Amino acid sequence: MNTLCLRRLQIFVAVVECGGFSAAARKLYMSQPSVSNQVRRLEASLQATLIDRSGARIRLTAKGETFLSYAQRLMPLVEEALIAVQLTVSSSEPRLRVATTNDAAAILVPSVLARLTARIPGLRWDIHTGGMEQVTQQLIDGVVGMALLDGEPTAPGLVIEPILSERLVLVVGGEHPLAGRQVTAEDVATKRLLLRESGSATRDLQNTALRRWNIQPVDKGEVWGNEALKLAVSAGLGASLMSWHCVAQEVRDGRLALVDLVPALPSHPIVMAHLLGRKFSCVEEAFAQLLFDLKE
Repeated sequence: MNTLCLRRLQIFVAVVECGGFSAAARKLYMSQPSVSNQVRRLEASLQATLIDRSGARIRLTAKGETFLSYAQRLMPLVEEALIAVQLTVSSSEPRLRVATTNDAAAILVPSVLARLTARIPGLRWDIHTGGMEQVTQQLIDGVVGMALLDGEPTAPGLVIEPILSERLVLVVGGEHPLAGRQVTAEDVATKRLLLRESGSATRDLQNTALRRWNIQPVDKGEVWGNEALKLAVSAGLGASLMSWHCVAQEVRDGRLALVDLVPALPSHPIVMAHLLGRKFSCVEEAFAQLLFDLKE
């Protein structure tokens, strides 16, 4: 008897209901290649082709139609069972406590927490934000059970799980002279550069980039917080280096513009960290699983 992975069933149903792999990837907060790979692995486990990919739009095969009818009946029952189990234990579980650096918070926490609270109604949670050192110390002191960080902490006794790759991009206001242009690090050194406050994870990444380029901007400004920094950049007060996921919406809206930086900065990891040997609570385990789903 073939063993079926429920996660792959969920992905298959999403592909069909969304009308394609890309749309399903957006709905599931996954990459399109990961979605395609999971469906192929489901087909391999069934030894059957479920989706005809030969045309411009996906089509179900005859076996795919049959399998879909059963999968669509099964998935709501699985979701109901998961919620029932979570609700049974939630009253005795501690609240979810997570510490995170600001960029990791902006990139991961809203979507993952929304999915978790939908699965566990009434879930109590606390999200602590801060710089790398502050977040790491909260983890070590036991204030929180897990942490999300931009880059890997160096403190001993931690388990580090990579979740996503992130990169810094150079952004300016939509009317800035550099908007849409290609520039080098030397060009950046001659412009006003806005940086995050000292001690923040983003400032550490910005400083690392400046050291990598071996430059010192002639004119620098310091702004506290990502939202204030984006507002300052969009107002034309200077350029800044910020994480792509943090500014993606503003770039799409036209409030910020990318500058083609040559060479581009290398990516850095967004990681989940927890104390070695510490067992997750039920809600922490559920939160962690949703994070792991992002890197499939």
